[in-house]
Amino acid sequence: MNSENETEAQTEVVEAGRLTEAILHELPGGTVFRTGLVKDDPTGYNATSSGRWLRFVACTGYGGEGSWAIYVDWAEPTAEDAAYGADGSPEWIQRHGDKVHNRSVIRSLVPCTGGAFELYRP
Repeated sequence: MNSENETEAQTEVVEAGRLTEAILHELPGGTVFRTGLVKDDPTGYNATSSGRWLRFVACTGYGGEGSWAIYVDWAEPTAEDAAYGADGSPEWIQRHGDKVHNRSVIRSLVPCTGGAFELYRP
């Protein structure tokens, strides 16, 4: 998929307001369709309560059927994080980040219909 098509897919998700099953079924496996920042504290995604920023990456699965997941990792890795390869990029986070499992956090990061939520990979 070229970057122009990726941009169109990301725009479609944003303009729709909520992620739908139809959108998920149209996206190829491995497509990052939404990224953003969330605070590491009880009001965001509470990994360690550090107050640092985490980047989240929402992407489709490679198995088809419209599956998707959200991964998080540090937006600005420390020297220690960088020592194991962390660079804060969406690509790195998609491959190595922690999967989000909390239902309310999932829905706050990527507003979605009930049908789209059911396609979230546990």
